[in-house]
Amino acid sequence: TALHGAVIRGSGPLVLFLMDQGADLEASNKKGWTPLTIAEGVFYSNTGKRWPEMERLLLEVGARPTGH
Repeated sequence: TALHGAVIRGSGPLVLFLMDQGADLEASNKKGWTPLTIAEGVFYSNTGKRWPEMERLLLEVGARPTGH
């Protein structure tokens, strides 16, 4: 989804805009990943790349913790 893309790009303003437009925080992509799962680093699990600022933002706006 667009929200997944915004998280991958690390764009807080775009995440907030999409949330204002009704984006679904719990939407899953084909692999079952939510935007929060991606922020937690699953997208680049082999490198350990994470987006802690995206993780915090998503949790602040109501994403459910995934346990990753």
